[in-house]
Amino acid sequence: MPFDNIYKAWRAILGSAKLEDFRFHDLRHHYASTLEFMNLPLDVIRKRLGHSSLKMTSGYTHGERFRDRLQDQAVIAINSHSNFDALESSYQGAAAE
Repeated sequence: MPFDNIYKAWRAILGSAKLEDFRFHDLRHHYASTLEFMNLPLDVIRKRLGHSSLKMTSGYTHGERFRDRLQDQAVIAINSHSNFDALESSYQGAAAE
């Protein structure tokens, strides 16, 4: 696909990743939340985003919600792992010995 329109490219990326309802701008929120999750000071995040005020930056960081979502995704990934039941049985069997 020729790179003549970033929005067309973005829609193609979302389609191939089977993602819905994810705007290009959401990446800025994700970046800010990731930096907050890494315990960077809000002023550092503000500078990296190019904001003039901490109030604007605080609207971009979603640390607590971001952490909760990561934990939820980790649980889903673990529970949906195809060999999870076998691993769990193996662990329980080894623990009983």
